[in-house]
Amino acid sequence: MDIKYQTIFNNLLSDLNPKRKEILERRFGIKGEEGETLQSIGEDMGITRERVRQLINDSLNLIREEKARDLALPLNYLEEYFQENGGLKREEKIYQEIAPDKFKGYIAFLLTIGPEFNRFNEDQNYYSFWSEGEDPIIYARKTIESTLKKLEKIHEPTPLDELIDLTGEDLDEKVFVSYIEISKQISASPEGRFGLMSWPEINPKGVRDRAYIVLKHEGKPVHFMDITKGINGLNYDKKRVLAESVHNELIRSDLFVLVGRGLYALKEWGYEPGTVKDVIIKILKENSKPMTKQEIAREVLGRRQVKANTIILNLQDKSIFSRTGDGKIWLK
Repeated sequence: MDIKYQTIFNNLLSDLNPKRKEILERRFGIKGEEGETLQSIGEDMGITRERVRQLINDSLNLIREEKARDLALPLNYLEEYFQENGGLKREEKIYQEIAPDKFKGYIAFLLTIGPEFNRFNEDQNYYSFWSEGEDPIIYARKTIESTLKKLEKIHEPTPLDELIDLTGEDLDEKVFVSYIEISKQISASPEGRFGLMSWPEINPKGVRDRAYIVLKHEGKPVHFMDITKGINGLNYDKKRVLAESVHNELIRSDLFVLVGRGLYALKEWGYEPGTVKDVIIKILKENSKPMTKQEIAREVLGRRQVKANTIILNLQDKSIFSRTGDGKIWLK
């Protein structure tokens, strides 16, 4: 709906004196700036912050009583918007979805003057949000709780439709998102998969986490140059990283294992750190008996992406390996 916010606002404030009008404009950031605090407005006007609060409340009550007809259209529009979103919406998302930045103050003003809407301040668990009554808050908290339990159990970023099915919530996707997006513990990756904010796939904190995301997405060992390209292709921010920085992080972190020349894999895939020689020694110990070169090579190639000649060269270290009478390899 094409809402002419400025025209509506001017009509609503037309009967107020200049002082009251200025206070409302400054409090809600109507002229494109952030809304000011009661304290700053009061200090500038030479009155107490409590007096500023009284003037704002008196002005809002006056507008509700005398401008009900002018309020009907925008408030009905907001009511329909909230109904589509389950009666509740994160504050930041409201401004992003229904009005350009310059009209943010108008939306805040209309939500404040609408008696059916209530604002809840940000705390350690939730972002600031607006709700149409108390019931949506109860439903949202129930949905968030069940979603957290399922995510903690599967420990895997999950597409929205699958997540709704897993939680068993009989909700429209739009409503489900409105509920969980007020939680500070749940978020979505750039690919649209939902998970916990503590997961690196959802909230990467540096090069290490982003390298982890790239490898997790590829599902196989990747050269550090290609990992760098993958990191720079992620849509988290516009900062570009250098291959040298990526390589250094891959070497330092025990999340990654070098499995070939410049090739890195995730340790969680079953790879273990060490040189090719270390891998051969481990394989022989696990087997508990001598093995042929072919058997050793097959095992090594399942754990490292190296050339067969590299394996043969390592087997020639007579200080570590010996040969049995039938030509098999054993530890010296």
